[in-house]
Amino acid sequence: QSAFDLFDMMISRGICPDAYTVTSMVGLHKDSVGLSKLWARSITEFQVRMTPIIYNAFITAYGKVGDPSSASWAFYKFLSIQSQGGRRKSWNIFLGSLSNGSRNRGADELDVFSSVAALGLERVVDEPGKRGGTKSDSARKATDIMSQIMGMDCAQAGRYILDQMTASEEYPSPDSQSYCLVATAMFHVGTS
Repeated sequence: QSAFDLFDMMISRGICPDAYTVTSMVGLHKDSVGLSKLWARSITEFQVRMTPIIYNAFITAYGKVGDPSSASWAFYKFLSIQSQGGRRKSWNIFLGSLSNGSRNRGADELDVFSSVAALGLERVVDEPGKRGGTKSDSARKATDIMSQIMGMDCAQAGRYILDQMTASEEYPSPDSQSYCLVATAMFHVGTS
């Protein structure tokens, strides 16, 4: 019996997953499709409210399964709901997902809005930051950042994000971990 069978058994017995359960299950997936299905079920079937911890888990997991484009889309969704650009920890988690993603497909161009996550979840996850039909300031900033890294490889994107963290007061300033994660992505892509 697999962990997923046990998860489904729990649900069939009327025990609804909470945020902790979803976060735990995120780490068990080995591909982007499975992660996206879990995300969709979490929202539609389980009615789990997306918290920063859950977003961070999905961002990390997409990077670990080698899908930095989907990790970028998850970070985009996260940033779109943050009134103050999020905490450094979340930015470092995103840089970590780019670093992890750079190990396998790091030289590939990021295609954020056509990623497995974006295409699999566009109808499930609300357009972030919309109020009264217009995008919030947070959503506009998130869209701007993702538009800039579209077409970049993981190292280029990591460097761009690091530069934004350094130059803009709207985002958290980088720490030593931020620099180290970008350096690792650069090493994997071969731009060290």
